Amino acid sequence: MTIHHTKYKRNYLNYLAEVMETSHLSYPVEVALERIFERFYSEFSYRIVQVDMHEAMVDWLQGLAIPIPFYNDEIVELAITMGSASEDMSDRQRERICDNYFRFMASIILEFEPKYSIVRHMRGDDEGFRLPGRAHRNLNISQARSHCKDPSTSTPEYFDGYAFTRYTVKRLRF
Repeated sequence: MTIHHTKYKRNYLNYLAEVMETSHLSYPVEVALERIFERFYSEFSYRIVQVDMHEAMVDWLQGLAIPIPFYNDEIVELAITMGSASEDMSDRQRERICDNYFRFMASIILEFEPKYSIVRHMRGDDEGFRLPGRAHRNLNISQARSHCKDPSTSTPEYFDGYAFTRYTVKRLRF
């Protein structure tokens, strides 16, 4: 039996967090997504420029960058387990699931891409305040990290860090 798309998308996000685990580390969903996008931007930033973001993500996933199923039987079994497909489907439906699998996974991952805002911290202060201005909001992980590594963003009085935007926090809260 299939379930509503909002529920099976969360199932896929939890699954992605599981596959990103190592033998001694497990990650919450937001950290797993952060690690996925860190690798994606570092390995495929050139491809994003050549084609759109979705196509670049599809290409990256087809290269088996993260340990997700890639055999047809495993793909169909994952779809049934996650609730996006029912067990009593036709061969044609199974074929369509397999043909569109990497595009589907790319869509789910990109839909939940974490966005960041720059947070200015006063030295010796655990709290921070968000910088005003549109240039410091809705940054991807690569942009946020490069901003914070820039020596011009740090002085003896403060340093810049980054945090999830409110929208990202709301989207990733289960």
